Amino acid sequence: MLCERHNHALSALDATAAEFFRFFTTEWTGEAVEVFLTRGYDLERWLLKMLCGLVASGNATLDGNRLPEWTPPGDWLEILFGSADVKAPAGLHSIVGKYHVVPASLHVTPVFRSDTAFPIAMAFAVEGIGFLFAMEGLPPMNRPSATGADTRYRPMALQLRKDGRIREAHLGWPEGKIVTFNLGN
Repeated sequence: MLCERHNHALSALDATAAEFFRFFTTEWTGEAVEVFLTRGYDLERWLLKMLCGLVASGNATLDGNRLPEWTPPGDWLEILFGSADVKAPAGLHSIVGKYHVVPASLHVTPVFRSDTAFPIAMAFAVEGIGFLFAMEGLPPMNRPSATGADTRYRPMALQLRKDGRIREAHLGWPEGKIVTFNLGN
C-alpha cells in the first residue's frame, strides 16, 4: 500500500518483524538457552504498518463486508515513521492463560470499534501464542476471562520452555515482566 520510497524507509521494521517471527519458528538448537534481541517499539511500529495495510488495502472486513476507503490518522503516521512512539496504555499485549490457537500457524485479525467501525487493534497468533496490538487502551482486566486468558502489557521478554531448554526474546521494555510459555516436557 506504500509507495516505493515510503516502503524503503520502513524496511528496517520488516527486519525487526522477521527476527521476532524467527524466534518462534526456527528449529531449536542443542543450546540450553537461546536469546533473541529485538526492539519492542520497532515491533509495535511494524504491527501498526500491518494494521494500516490490512485496512487500507481492503483486505480487512467487518461482518463480511469490506470497509469504505480509509486513511490512517496523522498521529498513527507519526508513530509509523518514527517521530513518535505508541503511548501507554496502547501497545503490544501478550495473551497468557488457557486458550486454543493452532500451532505452526499465523493468524491475524483486525479489531474495530463497534460504534464506528474504526480499526483500533490487531489480534494475532504465531505458533499458537496469542498477542494483541492495540492503538487504544484496553479495558482493565481485574481477573482472567472466562477462558482463563489474560493479557500482559509490553513484556520485558517472552520465554519459551521446551524439553528443558529455554528460548528468550528480549523486547527492551524494562518495566514489563517476563512472560513464559511451556511448549512441552
